Amino acid sequence: MNMTAMATAVYSAGSTEVLVEKHSEQVYSVSVEGRRCGFVERVGNVYVVLSGVRYATAEEVLQTLDFDRAVERLGSLARQ
Repeated sequence: MNMTAMATAVYSAGSTEVLVEKHSEQVYSVSVEGRRCGFVERVGNVYVVLSGVRYATAEEVLQTLDFDRAVERLGSLARQ
């Protein structure tokens, strides 16, 4: 998978910035403090949260209907 970002957005979680980069219509990468912590994959109406540095080896940790909740989950996992 080509992981060249198509669009980016910055979320603020307290004093931490969470960077979200769109790579395709279905896949977003999430970085905290400059380090990739996971991905959000859109499957129909569901957002699947994958924790890990590499998409191919990331593990599913959550399914949600709310994109913001998906991003928040990865941000909180990265701060643990």
